[in-house]
Amino acid sequence: MSNAAPGFAQHPRHVVSIGPPVHSLRLWRGGVLLARTEHARLVEETGYPPRHYLPADAFEHSRLTASDTTTYCPFKGRARYWHVDVGDERLEDAIWAYTEPYDECAALADCRAFYAEAFEVESP
Repeated sequence: MSNAAPGFAQHPRHVVSIGPPVHSLRLWRGGVLLARTEHARLVEETGYPPRHYLPADAFEHSRLTASDTTTYCPFKGRARYWHVDVGDERLEDAIWAYTEPYDECAALADCRAFYAEAFEVESP
């Protein structure tokens, strides 16, 4: 792999399991629909709660504002964040993406994740 994640060599028992894009999901906040897709992926990672990753085009982009925040994961890569604006409320850094993930997590390249506890998540 040309862009291998360094974390797996250092922590061989760490698992990042990326499910297929087959889940139907809607994301709401205060009665406002923020995202809708039939192609959500469930990602399960050692030490973290399961997270859904949605295609970037599933989100209502008019509600998102790019943040200056970035973080680094030795398994997935560098993440960038977005704030979510609903009415007068702003959820800081509530959505993130690994736009250039390591090879092992390449399936996440065009996806965005969110803190489920900050939203109403509907999975019909």
